[in-house]
Amino acid sequence: MSKEVVFQTFEVRGRKYRVYVPEGPGPHPTILFLHGAGESGLDGERQVTVGLPKFVSTQERWQKFMVVCPQKGDSFALWPSYEGFLDLVLADVDKRFNRDDYRTYLTGLSQGGNACFRLAGSLRWTFAAVAPICGWGNPDHMGSVFSTTPLWVFHGEADPVIPVEMSTSMVKWIARGGMQPKLTTYPGVDHNSWDKAYGEEPLDEWFLEHHLHPMPNPQ
Repeated sequence: MSKEVVFQTFEVRGRKYRVYVPEGPGPHPTILFLHGAGESGLDGERQVTVGLPKFVSTQERWQKFMVVCPQKGDSFALWPSYEGFLDLVLADVDKRFNRDDYRTYLTGLSQGGNACFRLAGSLRWTFAAVAPICGWGNPDHMGSVFSTTPLWVFHGEADPVIPVEMSTSMVKWIARGGMQPKLTTYPGVDHNSWDKAYGEEPLDEWFLEHHLHPMPNPQ
């Protein structure tokens, strides 16, 4: 019998966010998940029904992570305009829970994929690895974060909303700086490439292969 998965609800400045917390005292490896346009709102619910949170509920391999799921209110406003809110959420999480700051990761889909490129180097948490899904970016907005941060990019080759070239061009640009980002594209797959990325790829294992500093030896 599988255990019940519960996303706890908290608020900062009157806006809800959700967190899944693994059993045990921690420190917990942690993922910040940023949703797409369709999950925007003020209900505090939609952001845990699509993408990674759905698979936290159904696949035990994701349940070893603490997963933080903020929600932005406006579907037309991109995540960078919520940067202040995100930092408040991250600070609140650190007050409440025992996060492993060596093993903290960033992922998101569509507008959340754009946020991975835009915000990976500017939020209050430092990420050990980043996984944008069907996102896009602008090299002028990224700074130097991806000169050192591992990146795995996913996109459907038949995406009619955000063309796959939006991801492949970012990977090529980052590779020119010396890093070797991973790129996975799916022939025939449209905008929903996140079910394959989160549901079928060993992304959980890849995240845990990366940490900010050498892990301390067990006592």
